[in-house]
Amino acid sequence: MAIFEVDKDAMMEIFESKESIKKSVFAVMENRLTAAHLVSDVYILLEMLDKLEVALIGEPIVQAPPAEVQAPAPEQSQESAPTEQTQPEQNQSQEQ
Repeated sequence: MAIFEVDKDAMMEIFESKESIKKSVFAVMENRLTAAHLVSDVYILLEMLDKLEVALIGEPIVQAPPAEVQAPAPEQSQESAPTEQTQPEQNQSQEQ
């Protein structure tokens, strides 16, 4: 196993981010924060870990998901709206 040197400041940032996530988890559990706040904190930590991974290994071990998989939420909400609109029309035609 190879020995790597890691910048102390970078590790301190990661540890601080970890503590921030812990606080956010407790705040979400107590309904003082929304899950969106927690997601933001987690994303920041993941970005830091990605940078550390690249610095130590040279490339990410796990490849990022395709762009289509990363942001389907807005499209789904738009697609579900027409589906909901067509259902009442189908019910009306079945009743007649």
